[in-house]
Amino acid sequence: MSGETVLNLAEVQGVHFGIAWSAATAGSCCADSLCLEMNFLHDEETAVKWLANDPDNREIFTLQEAVAFATRFFVPLLS
Repeated sequence: MSGETVLNLAEVQGVHFGIAWSAATAGSCCADSLCLEMNFLHDEETAVKWLANDPDNREIFTLQEAVAFATRFFVPLLS
């Protein structure tokens, strides 16, 4: 990574990122709940299968979408 740029994108193009939103619990630190349910998924087929197990509570992103999401979510917390 360099800023928001994935430097080896050609090597990881198929990688997806999944979040199980149901892991977030009120009154707990996200690092102890939600962050434990953020997964890198090998490829789109794996991501779609993972999502199908709980489509109401899970979401998948391409790697570039995940980087953009993380930037919007975490950078303001660090400011």
